[in-house]
Amino acid sequence: MAKNLNKYYVYLLLDPINNRPFYVGKGQNDRMYYHEKAVKKDKIGGNKHLYFKIKKILNSGNNIQYKKILIDADEKTAYKLEKLTIKNIGVKNLCNLTEGGEGCTGTVEVRHKQSIAMKNRHENGYISSGLLEFNKYRKGKTIEEVYGVSKATEMKMQMSINRKGKTYEEIYGSVENANKEIEKHSHPRKQFRMSIENRKKIGDLRRGKPATKGFSGHSHTDDSKIQISSKTSGNNNPNSKTYKIKTPTDNYIEFKGMKEIIDFFAEYNKQNNLYGPAKISAHNLIKKITLKNWSVVEIRPANTNLKYHDMYIQRKMRKSTK
Repeated sequence: MAKNLNKYYVYLLLDPINNRPFYVGKGQNDRMYYHEKAVKKDKIGGNKHLYFKIKKILNSGNNIQYKKILIDADEKTAYKLEKLTIKNIGVKNLCNLTEGGEGCTGTVEVRHKQSIAMKNRHENGYISSGLLEFNKYRKGKTIEEVYGVSKATEMKMQMSINRKGKTYEEIYGSVENANKEIEKHSHPRKQFRMSIENRKKIGDLRRGKPATKGFSGHSHTDDSKIQISSKTSGNNNPNSKTYKIKTPTDNYIEFKGMKEIIDFFAEYNKQNNLYGPAKISAHNLIKKITLKNWSVVEIRPANTNLKYHDMYIQRKMRKSTK
């Protein structure tokens, strides 16, 4: 039985709001319904403009209108009419990526035609509503969220293959474009780094004036350093603690600060000839609370006048009593 070669048709997808065609296609069987089915399955495919145009119509509560303008034709005739129809309507008024007549073979020539068609749209100031919708849809999303994990992985691999062994100039077309891309993806703080002249101007304006936040413009004198140190060191240090430690003979010793504990046990180990694993470690005692019949029974802020609350100390003390 001979094959039926006259099985192709040319169709239009119409906007129900204004009854104008927004896509011209050629196909067979149920081809003209494929686009709407893909949108309902949330498959973007290669034509983002068509996807978002159909999505917008469906979201508004309307249905796509279909119209066949040629039926029972051979493929060559169908291609010719498809191309003629696109030309008459104007490719910039449609969601078609090319002027038609070549199908979706994915050849270099097809991709070149698609590139020229998109370039002409931008040069004429025409940006389809589909592109705007797509930009809104993908804003703030990862490539996996936009295209799905499988498609995104495929795209990344293809990009990697295409860029392998090439310089930035070869990838982006020119030195200027390469520098723009490098700057765009560099550390965000580098993009806002001030010039030396601006920094000098700001420095001149601030010099001699009291600092509004922190300390800048001058260095501390030796006297001011001593005053600051005395206010924040020793018992005045909000992190300073007083430790009450119980000895193996049931006596209690009070230490102000970690340094006193370290000095005490250094002398104690020396007098009792305790070395290696046998010696008492001040840090281990504070960490473990109980060590070799020595135990920490109380830890409190050294300066009780300071508004100080140490959750870590309280937690340690609770653990030691369990």
